[in-house]
Amino acid sequence: MAKASRRPDIEERIAEIGALRAGPDTPEAHAKIEKALGSKRGPLAAAAARLIAEAELTGFEQALEAAFERFMEQPVKRDPGCMAKAAVARALHHLGTSGQAVFLRGIRHVQPEPIWGGTQDTAVELRGICAAGLVRSGYPDAVTELADLLADPEPMARMGAAQAVAYAGHAEVGVPLLRLRALAGEKDSRVLGACFAGLLELAPERCLPFVASFIDHSDDETAEAALLALGESRRPAALPILRTAAEAELRPERQTLAYLAIALMRSDGAWDFLLSVVRDASEARALQAIDALATYRAEPRMRERALAAVAERGDPRLGAHAERAFADVSG
Repeated sequence: MAKASRRPDIEERIAEIGALRAGPDTPEAHAKIEKALGSKRGPLAAAAARLIAEAELTGFEQALEAAFERFMEQPVKRDPGCMAKAAVARALHHLGTSGQAVFLRGIRHVQPEPIWGGTQDTAVELRGICAAGLVRSGYPDAVTELADLLADPEPMARMGAAQAVAYAGHAEVGVPLLRLRALAGEKDSRVLGACFAGLLELAPERCLPFVASFIDHSDDETAEAALLALGESRRPAALPILRTAAEAELRPERQTLAYLAIALMRSDGAWDFLLSVVRDASEARALQAIDALATYRAEPRMRERALAAVAERGDPRLGAHAERAFADVSG
């Protein structure tokens, strides 16, 4: 009697979808991807959605939307961890398709799942993805949805909302929303960082003083978020603000962050200032500047300039520190 053939398990089917990356845009591959999207198994459908996004495959919009609706039914049972719904929403957003019905349901979806001692909302990432999706799809009332999400109880959802506000590009409504979130007792530095970055993207000249005002905040993480946002903005007008912070009599930890923020600007003015600190400032400040420059230890030109500045100073202690800081970490 012939032995019954074994059905492939879920790991094998996911591996089969992964193998399609070598040639995803063929009729045979499309058929396998669509079948996976129609699966009741969340991880398999998620793998198919991720491949669609990575390979930018078109023609799957209806299948993606149908998969999302299917996993919204009994979501904890059918899609624990919200893995499939998040992957589907990301694919629709990445492809730039309308998907508004999906994004509207997703931005409002909360999925509490049991964990030891309580529950955990696993739809946080989904809400952030759908926030960006609503903006990209041109949904006319997207700002209202983003305003609601800025008050979400989950910090990562609020961060996604702040990023989507900046992505929308409407300074006339985005700036007030992000300022309000920053001033309304926000405790999470990741959310504050997203708010500060969004403000500096939407209206840099108007918002630089506002973000800079948080450098002296009593909370260290809030001050850190402001310093790093200023540096990562790479706005020339931020350099004098950061120089003032670095030269002020701040606590050593904040001075270190100020020097790092200056390094993040990646401008000639920033490099020249840090190198001048290495050559001429106190030993403590020179050490901080060396560590900030060493963020780019993998860049030979920066390593050369920093070590030359240390050599010009002629301080053996600083020289030894710089050699360690700029050591080749590749081997």
